[in-house]
Amino acid sequence: MSQVLSYTTAEQKYEISSRLESIYPLEQEILEVICSFGYSDDEVFGIRLAMDEALINAIMHGNHGHEYKRIFVNLQVNSEWVEISVRDEGNGFDLSCLFDPTTEEHLHDPHGRGIFLIREFMSEVTFNEIGNQITFLHRKSEGEPTVV
Repeated sequence: MSQVLSYTTAEQKYEISSRLESIYPLEQEILEVICSFGYSDDEVFGIRLAMDEALINAIMHGNHGHEYKRIFVNLQVNSEWVEISVRDEGNGFDLSCLFDPTTEEHLHDPHGRGIFLIREFMSEVTFNEIGNQITFLHRKSEGEPTVV
């Protein structure tokens, strides 16, 4: 089976309303697909965290919580990598306006860590030109870490 999976890439497209309640069922469906390709619990945790942050940002900051606006998600996954794109219907944002949440002046801010966390857990993170779409890529680990 793993021989077949190494040559197979699953692609799914999703569309949800800008409601926080829409996130969990979508994530469950996406994670089931990802798990079928043999990703570890740690990898799935990181991917789910990245999805949480991207989807919440799209709903709250991109679409400003307007339930009539949509969120578009594209998933591509195979036995070597997972790529997820999240696009909202907002006007986008200027990436240069992001601050580093690890600096002393922002260390205790109650927000502003989402994109930082996505970058920490994913292999690559890109944004479209207007800033209303994030794409993140996770490359599968070479092997499971040894727990002693």
